[in-house]
Amino acid sequence: MKNRTRAISTAALSTSYLAALAAIGGRREAKALQGLWAAARPVGESLVLHGRGVRERQVREPAAFGDASVVVAIEVRRYQCQLCNAVMTVVPRSVLPGLLYTAQAIGWALALYGMDGARMSEVRRVVAAGRHVGHDATGWPSLRRWITRAFTLWPSVRESPAEFDQRQRAERIAATLAAHALSLKPLSFAAFVGAALTP
Repeated sequence: MKNRTRAISTAALSTSYLAALAAIGGRREAKALQGLWAAARPVGESLVLHGRGVRERQVREPAAFGDASVVVAIEVRRYQCQLCNAVMTVVPRSVLPGLLYTAQAIGWALALYGMDGARMSEVRRVVAAGRHVGHDATGWPSLRRWITRAFTLWPSVRESPAEFDQRQRAERIAATLAAHALSLKPLSFAAFVGAALTP
């Protein structure tokens, strides 16, 4: 049977993930089998989930709200199910599958563009700082992709009406993310925090 890889999120945010990594080992069965239909250790039988070690993964995230994104190497744990051979990777909650930027960076970018009215090139200079952006750069393809894919990144985000433009869609997405951060102000900060908390 062909190996399948699946990312499982933990409740830890990526900035505190390295400290929480040791704690995952004690809860690995419960966290790694989240969403699967088998018990990690059926009563009277051997362990179904075997550790496959730790792997390093790079993500781009702001160290704090308002800071430019930096590349951070995080350690992620891998496990293999002995029943179906699926390989699961346990990642921080803010790490989205297949994306270099964390949920906070994406939520902040969406809020800057949709709620604060910043131009795409300005959002790129703020969120993706450290990357060389030419003076003639007028947009940011990643931001456009995030706006298009938001409802797949966060299942609780609804698709926008067809008549909405990019900025209106970004505003709607950022408002949904901000709603998960309780009542934090400003709204761009709430979107930053809520992006990691939104299911």
